[in-house]
Amino acid sequence: DNMDARDQWPDFLAIVRSRIGSGEPLPDAVRAAARLLGGPFRDLDRAWGGSFVSELDEARRRWSDPVSDRVLTTLRIAATTGGAHVDAVLSALSVSLSDEMRIRAAHDEALTEQRMTAGVALVSPWVILVLGLATNPQASVAFALPTGRLIIVGGALATIGGYLLARRAARLSSPPRVFA
Repeated sequence: DNMDARDQWPDFLAIVRSRIGSGEPLPDAVRAAARLLGGPFRDLDRAWGGSFVSELDEARRRWSDPVSDRVLTTLRIAATTGGAHVDAVLSALSVSLSDEMRIRAAHDEALTEQRMTAGVALVSPWVILVLGLATNPQASVAFALPTGRLIIVGGALATIGGYLLARRAARLSSPPRVFA
C-alpha cells in the first residue's frame, strides 16, 4: 500500500495546499485530501482519537516508509508551528518528491535497457559454446577433458559473479528513514 501512496504524495500535498489556501485548517485539509485520493490515504481520513499531531505520528509508525516519514513529519511540524510559510514548505516538499520520483523513473528506464544488453552479454558466450560443441567434434572432445570442464566451471562462476555484481551496482538505494 505504501508503495502506491509514494507516487501520490505530490497530489496529496497539492490538495492540502489548495484547501489551506482556501482557509481550511490543516487537519481538515489532510482529511479532505485523504478522502479525495482514497486507497492507502484512507488511513488519514478518520476521526482523530487523539490530537492531529499524535495521529500523524501514529500514521508514520504504521506506514514506516521514508517518503511517508518526510511528508507526515513536515505536516506535523506545520501543525505545531503554523505560520505564513506552511504553503511554501509544502510546495517545496512537493517539488522535491516529484523530482525524486522523476529521477527514480528515469533511472529505472535506463536500467531496463542496460539489463537487456547485459542479458545478451551474459547468454552470448554460452550460446557460442553450445553451438561450437554441437558443430565441432574436436571442441566436444576438448571440453570433455578435465581441463575443458574446469574452463566451463570457471566461466560459469565468472558469469554468475559478474551478474550478481552488476545487479548490486545498478541497484538504486532506498532513501533511509530519517525520522523513524
